[in-house]
Amino acid sequence: MDEAMRDEPWSDENGADDVLDELEEAEAAEDAQASTGALLARLADELEWEDLVRRYPIPAVLVAGLGGFILGRTKGDWVLSALSAFAAAQLSRQVNQLLGDEVL
Repeated sequence: MDEAMRDEPWSDENGADDVLDELEEAEAAEDAQASTGALLARLADELEWEDLVRRYPIPAVLVAGLGGFILGRTKGDWVLSALSAFAAAQLSRQVNQLLGDEVL
């Protein structure tokens, strides 16, 4: 082990400034996430999205389509399995109600 590293464990040679910089960046990122979360929560409370959809129907459809595309590309298998399970549960519930007892 280098003698300078033993004498000064938090010297620049050991990357202490880099570690401190990383810690500061992590704290700033946490603060940014908290601020973003608070802003989104407040925006969701104050945003009248139904009115925006009525006033701007084409951009609303485009945003929804883009969101669906991104969701489908990233989580498509999960969404498909969840929808299939939901559809199967609803179908068996309807059949059971129609027949009057639990068949399925």
